[in-house]
Amino acid sequence: MDWNTWLAAVEPTLRAGHEAIVPKDLPHPSEVGFSRPFIAEPHGQKDDWVYSLGDGSRIHIHEFEHSLVAHIDPHDPAKGPGIAFLHWTTESASGRMFLVTTTLWVLLRFLK
Repeated sequence: MDWNTWLAAVEPTLRAGHEAIVPKDLPHPSEVGFSRPFIAEPHGQKDDWVYSLGDGSRIHIHEFEHSLVAHIDPHDPAKGPGIAFLHWTTESASGRMFLVTTTLWVLLRFLK
C-alpha cells in the first residue's frame, strides 16, 4: 500500500473528525512530501508532519515513539495569517483558551 491509497481509504474517517493510525509499512512522512509545521501544540508526540491539501485543509501526522497518528486540520495555517489565527482559535486547546479568556475580559470590562 502507498500513502495515496491509504489516505483515500481513511479520508472519510479523517474528515469526520476522527484519527487514524498510519500503517507501519508506509514510508516515513518526511520521505513522501510531508514537512514539519512551524509550530504544533504538544500532545505527547515527538514530532509533527503536515501536508497541505487542495481544499484549504491539511493532513497532520503526530509522530509518537512507536506510531504515527493522522488527522485532518480543516484550516491549513500555511494559507495565511488569518487562516492561521482561525486554525489556532478553533482547532487547538490554547487557541480556545485564548478566546474564552479574551471574551471574559471583554465582558468584565464592559459590565462594570
